[in-house]
Amino acid sequence: MNLLDEIYLDEDFKDIFYSDRRKSTLLISSDCFSTQEHCHCLSYDIKPYSTRTADLAIARTNGSIIFRTLSDKGEEFIKKISGADPVNDNSIIDSIELKHKETEAILKKSNKDLPDYQTTGRLTDSAKEDKWEKYSTNCVSCGACTTICPTCTCFLLIDKPGFEKVKQLDACQYPGFERVAGGEDALHELPHRFRNRYMCKYSWKPKFFKSIACTGCGRCIEACIGKINKNELFLDLVQS
Repeated sequence: MNLLDEIYLDEDFKDIFYSDRRKSTLLISSDCFSTQEHCHCLSYDIKPYSTRTADLAIARTNGSIIFRTLSDKGEEFIKKISGADPVNDNSIIDSIELKHKETEAILKKSNKDLPDYQTTGRLTDSAKEDKWEKYSTNCVSCGACTTICPTCTCFLLIDKPGFEKVKQLDACQYPGFERVAGGEDALHELPHRFRNRYMCKYSWKPKFFKSIACTGCGRCIEACIGKINKNELFLDLVQS
């Protein structure tokens, strides 16, 4: 969300539609007390629980739902909930903090060899052509990795009758994504298209934005019908 805010709320190129929806949206996050197979957020210095950006964070413990307020908007929302009482029992807070630490410990152990975000960027920059050819072999260009990604932002503007413009999600993994007039297409070859996504996330976006372009959620790995695991690619690059 931080990256989307940077892109669409830029003062010089503000997206008024995004801005209006952002202002009218209450963001509620949920603390992670367990991990999925491909979770690696901590490798990129992202906690498995919200400390900012969201308005409220929810934690479930001992049959109770605990809210943490992270913004003024969140504070105002809590005031409207009848029956919401302040947490005065320190043992509840301690138990939540303990679960946070336990989840972080699991993530550290399961991803101990995975490079951090900055190192991943350098590895991606220096990766040879044979690596992209190797890992793109099973790619079918379905775009699942990009369309499920919380930070991918590419879109098309489609013109409809009556001068209506419709914004539609696009993906750099689709054939023809970069095709221009005359038929030129810099990403026609599959390995080049495959590489583009990694360069965008780990090399190009860090040069223009403060927020990182990969949350380490692992959804792209789970969604890939070709069973391509980007973390295996990064570990391969580390060993090369």
